[in-house]
Amino acid sequence: MTLAIADEWSDAAPHSLWFAHQVQTGGALHMASVVAFNAGDFTTCRLLLTMPEATAQYPDGVLPRQLQELLAEAYARTEDLPAAAALAETLARGQQENHQATLYLRLLIGLGDDARLQTAAVEALRAANPAPGLVLALMDQILDDDPDLAQQLWYKGNTSGIPTNY
Repeated sequence: MTLAIADEWSDAAPHSLWFAHQVQTGGALHMASVVAFNAGDFTTCRLLLTMPEATAQYPDGVLPRQLQELLAEAYARTEDLPAAAALAETLARGQQENHQATLYLRLLIGLGDDARLQTAAVEALRAANPAPGLVLALMDQILDDDPDLAQQLWYKGNTSGIPTNY
């Protein structure tokens, strides 16, 4: 995995599955998954993170949040948008102020899921400090369907302190 340290992702990627199977630790799985992802081998990244040996490396069989985010991105990049959106939704619950919520929104927009977009908009209104990008993107997506909700999002965004350079 020295190649990964040297940013030679595409050279290291073919060895990522072997490395994860040989070392069989959470750290090895993490490194192998990142190598595969950064090399653009999203299918191998998905395989690494969904094989039973992967979840067995972690308490309660649950991947750490960072690897779950990587898996959601790998699902999206392999065009499994329903799986990506489902995982991103789980990660985004109660996290409207961070990038998981933005990832979830981006996937919903890709799916064209208006019902979930409406739900995400209502959740953003309830959040204490929603991410400015999330509020603006939601407002833009629902403006035609629900102008009143879009206006509430605009107000929420302005009172939450959207940076002027956003």
